[in-house]
Amino acid sequence: MKIGQSIKYFRKEISQKTQKDFCKTMGISQTYLSQVEAGKKNPSDKLIKRIADKLNVPVPLLYLHCLEEKDVLEHKRPIWKLVVPVIDKFIKILYT
Repeated sequence: MKIGQSIKYFRKEISQKTQKDFCKTMGISQTYLSQVEAGKKNPSDKLIKRIADKLNVPVPLLYLHCLEEKDVLEHKRPIWKLVVPVIDKFIKILYT
């Protein structure tokens, strides 16, 4: 699960904010956000909620977006592979 990559995706692609601008609105350091997005730091649930709220993205959607195939039970992976493109399309339709 790569929550940092999902945060980066929604920040850049959906909100179209730079790290610098987003950090100013969040009240966190750019260094910290950079480490989160790179997977070097794990944000708290409270911070994830704040970030999701600022991005206008429901927290469950943020978590769903960050799931990787290895996070899904092996016997459910064939279904997961079918669902991922639908989730990606849903996100693009909803947020662009």
